[in-house]
Amino acid sequence: MSILLQPCSGKVAMEHFEDTIEDTIVNGVPLSYFDGKIETSDFSKLAELSSDTIITWGFVPNSKISEWKKLKEGDIVLFSAKKTFFYMGVVHSKIHNKKIAQSLWGYDDQNRTWEYIYFIKEGKSIQLPYKPEVLEYKSNHVIQGSQLLNDEKSTAMKEYLEDIEGSSFDENVVVPTEEEEKIFQRKIREPNSVEEAMAEINRISNEVKNEPVRERVKTAKMLIRNPKFARLVKEKAKYVCEICGEKPFMQKNGLPYAEAHHKSELSKTKIDNPNDMICVCPTCHKVVHFGTEEEELLMQEIN
Repeated sequence: MSILLQPCSGKVAMEHFEDTIEDTIVNGVPLSYFDGKIETSDFSKLAELSSDTIITWGFVPNSKISEWKKLKEGDIVLFSAKKTFFYMGVVHSKIHNKKIAQSLWGYDDQNRTWEYIYFIKEGKSIQLPYKPEVLEYKSNHVIQGSQLLNDEKSTAMKEYLEDIEGSSFDENVVVPTEEEEKIFQRKIREPNSVEEAMAEINRISNEVKNEPVRERVKTAKMLIRNPKFARLVKEKAKYVCEICGEKPFMQKNGLPYAEAHHKSELSKTKIDNPNDMICVCPTCHKVVHFGTEEEELLMQEIN
């Protein structure tokens, strides 16, 4: 198992990341998109993931292609920006396909596209500061271009990652039994006052302070939205909330943050149309969906 350090900074890279990896609704590219566009054997391998969406990334044809060629199934990818690793995943498979890359990401300023593609499974967000000394680099070292670490450096990075994030590799998914769920529920006592709530919080905190959380498998049906539509709507509004006028906060990746809201409920219409969307701040978006009187006022503003 090797570790690939994958720089992902700047507006273009983060837009690609949003489009084909971590959009909050899509989490990748719809599996159906690849049907008929890639070799049958490659599509069958993607289908083994039993997922409606596929996490997708790629290299442009440059000197780093040697790293892509050495990349193999089971290797770990760490995405970085601003001296922080913010996303990790396991390599599932890879293909070379220029047409798909052009369709997904377009071309860079040198008329290249990210045609050396690899697919990721078990992706998740992390927060891990980049410390060059872990890899025996000088303290001012910056990750420039994709870098596949050798065995020694991969081991050092794996140990550093696990020290910060906990056991992150080769984990088994734990699904609690019905009895375990009942036991968990019995641990919580319903408080009747602020004082009782504080006492219960202190009691549970002491009880579970050394107990790692368990994981459970969740399967859900998702509406496949096009993240590029949402970005167009946010760009048009300059990421300023169209309800309250709140300006966006800046994310750690250097980009402004806002959300796109469908004025007609997407779960009912099933129509993803940018003309039916507005740019909103996170607070207004939550009030629109979950508020009471405030929701009615906001919906009047929207309509």
